[in-house]
Amino acid sequence: MDAHAVPSEGYIRRCVEVLGQHNTGVVGMPCRVRAGTNTLLARAIAGAVSHSFGIGDAKYRLSEGAALQETVDTVAFACFRKSLWQELGGFNESLLTNEDYDFNYRVRLAGLEVILDRSGHCDYFARTSFRDLAAQYRRYGGWKARMVRLHPGSIKLRHLVAPAFVFSLVCLMMLSVFWPPFALLLSLEIGLYVLLSLAFGWQIMRRNHDGLGMLLAIPLVFFTIHLTWGSSFLLGLVRKPR
Repeated sequence: MDAHAVPSEGYIRRCVEVLGQHNTGVVGMPCRVRAGTNTLLARAIAGAVSHSFGIGDAKYRLSEGAALQETVDTVAFACFRKSLWQELGGFNESLLTNEDYDFNYRVRLAGLEVILDRSGHCDYFARTSFRDLAAQYRRYGGWKARMVRLHPGSIKLRHLVAPAFVFSLVCLMMLSVFWPPFALLLSLEIGLYVLLSLAFGWQIMRRNHDGLGMLLAIPLVFFTIHLTWGSSFLLGLVRKPR
């Protein structure tokens, strides 16, 4: 649990109960993402980081879920036995971010399950400014690349979408200098991205009963997440670890 989160009543007790189930190695509960302050931008950030277009299929961050319990790849604010933690070598202290995902991956490699239990939750307060959001996802992307170097098998489709988007933008911009028809492809890609951002922004606006200003903020928030995460991930892959 960290300074951005508040657990629901009985969070730890319930996690310990689920931990006693057969073949369970790690237990966590969903994060209900809340705005850090009551501003349009803060609400837009909270909406974007709890929507699949913003963060992919990270189920502990998404509000919808069919099953009370589900086997997932990772959870936040997890509960696990100290003996298992010691057996697997603890956290990898060379990873300043993504050390929890790294541990959960090693738990799964050991044949145990990571369980998301929806009988409770924790309230997670998202960043409130573009500067803080960009710094957060730049850090996430760079350290995810470092982790992928260590565990190539840990990569998921959701980890590749933003880097592929950024890579395609850069390639199309460069190619359009030499052959103008590529500028049309670039325009089509950007146009499709804007349309999707607006469509999902409308969805978030309706869900949160917010105003039309959300439609202006959400595309900028989505782009900030995808650009910073994607570019830092790509740079992290080509840079030599320090």
